[in-house]
Amino acid sequence: MKYPAFEQLLSPARIGRFARAMNHDRQKTILLYRYNIYLSQRMFGIMHIFEIALRNKIDAHYKAHFQQNDWLIQQSRQGGAFHGLRSASIIESHYKNFLPEINIRMID
Repeated sequence: MKYPAFEQLLSPARIGRFARAMNHDRQKTILLYRYNIYLSQRMFGIMHIFEIALRNKIDAHYKAHFQQNDWLIQQSRQGGAFHGLRSASIIESHYKNFLPEINIRMID
């Protein structure tokens, strides 16, 4: 891909940071951007594992705290810790979308 098309595709503002770092050498700018993609790919796997580990720790904490395996659903209902929050209605809508065969009204 030619540099002008590369710059337009990804935006001059975004590529400009890379170009300034490479003293506006077009070939080096593209190489730096490609290296940035490589680093991002390498970090994605680490972040993925971290996110899952963090969610599992949060889930274990609240299961113990509320003494409920389905704490997120239960605490989003009337009288629950999350009732009345916007996130509770989001939880309810996702719950209904992913499990439509279960007709449970989570928020009264």
